[in-house]
Amino acid sequence: MDRAELLLLLKAIRGVVDLPNLTYICALDRGAVVRVISGDQQYAEEFLEKFFPVQRRLPRVDEDLLAGLFDQGLDRICTKFGLLLSAPM
Repeated sequence: MDRAELLLLLKAIRGVVDLPNLTYICALDRGAVVRVISGDQQYAEEFLEKFFPVQRRLPRVDEDLLAGLFDQGLDRICTKFGLLLSAPM
């Protein structure tokens, strides 16, 4: 995503901020977004703070756990709809 696209996205987010009873969550790579906004890291951090005043870091998800959860969910969907998955080759 280039700078112009990112700024357009942030403006769209700002447009819905004032809607009553609306809460939103944005997941992003903060470092990547800061680099796209500006070469001046301090300016970019302050700029981003205006859009996301409350920020939380999330721990990295264990890939094996994520794969297992995905497989379980897919199995449930397949069972519910009578679908068979072919065995891995």
